[in-house]
Amino acid sequence: MIYTEGEDSVVDLSKLYGQINDAQDSIHDYETIENQWIDNMSSNWDALKLDTFALDTGLVSGFALLTGIFNDIWTSFGIFNVVWVVPLLLGIALLVIGRISRSGGTGKEGQ
Repeated sequence: MIYTEGEDSVVDLSKLYGQINDAQDSIHDYETIENQWIDNMSSNWDALKLDTFALDTGLVSGFALLTGIFNDIWTSFGIFNVVWVVPLLLGIALLVIGRISRSGGTGKEGQ
């Protein structure tokens, strides 16, 4: 919409149409970039092949076993669980993390 004020105002329609065409060209350029980005992301997502991904059953059952043990230890102490279980599990977690970091840093030096 164009609003004019007074009798002397003159609207240069060729300039207005040029600006409209420039805006439409910019919008088209942005749509092209967006479509290219969407196509690239879609192909990258499909390359991951998550539909064929599966965890080993031993790993899943190991997680279930650990959570069951944690739950049994937590409930067995009753009201004293905060005093005994939290430091116990923190110590076990730090021990496991320390062992993993120590064994992960050595590598195979002999080969």
